[in-house]
Amino acid sequence: MITDEQVEVALKLLDESPQRFGQLWGAVKAGEHLVKQYFSRAFMATKTGSVEYRKAEATTDPEYIRIQHDYENAEAEYKTLWAQISAAKILLEVYRTQQASNRARML
Repeated sequence: MITDEQVEVALKLLDESPQRFGQLWGAVKAGEHLVKQYFSRAFMATKTGSVEYRKAEATTDPEYIRIQHDYENAEAEYKTLWAQISAAKILLEVYRTQQASNRARML
């Protein structure tokens, strides 16, 4: 059985998460663009060498690595929150079903 405490936690998560969810989505979308932009800048800054060499130079640039890491962290946090929200919704649906079953037994 799902406890009232579990329901309270799920409801609190759903109440508090929309703004954070939106912020994380924005960070993910911005991160995608920043990674592409920085890669392009770093690629173009390397004037010599083959295309593969220039790609290697761009992707090993410390600033590119930092930007890529920030993007990956934002995406992981976004997906984690999305999973928590999904789990909270499922928990509440199961709780509602349990409550309906309990009411039906009382009749």
